Amino acid sequence: MVSSISISPPNSLVFVSGGAGDFNSFIDQYKGEVVFATPTVIGLGTLCEIDGPTRITLAKGHVDAGGLSKSFSGSLQGLNGRLVVGTCEGDVLLSGDAASAIVTIEVFSNDPSEPNEILIVYS
Repeated sequence: MVSSISISPPNSLVFVSGGAGDFNSFIDQYKGEVVFATPTVIGLGTLCEIDGPTRITLAKGHVDAGGLSKSFSGSLQGLNGRLVVGTCEGDVLLSGDAASAIVTIEVFSNDPSEPNEILIVYS
């Protein structure tokens, strides 16, 4: 399963999680990193919102990352059967089924500071 969206998300951030939660406290911890994580949420910085859209792709299983560089590898827990990519305003951008409460996540991007292409792979 592979799905994509091109968007200029609010605050130039998207979140990967089980789909529940208030991300405002998470945003307060953000210090400008492209990827920042807790056990239940991964935050991803994008191209600056006013500079244009970022293409975000969510893929389950093995996917060729092409020329993108790995920016995160770890796990995410508390998924309750689904993985969601959403905005700080709670809008769901992409989602996929998660077979367990914990999944392995790899994030790839085309720029170390303001990527306009992000690939999120989970298994």
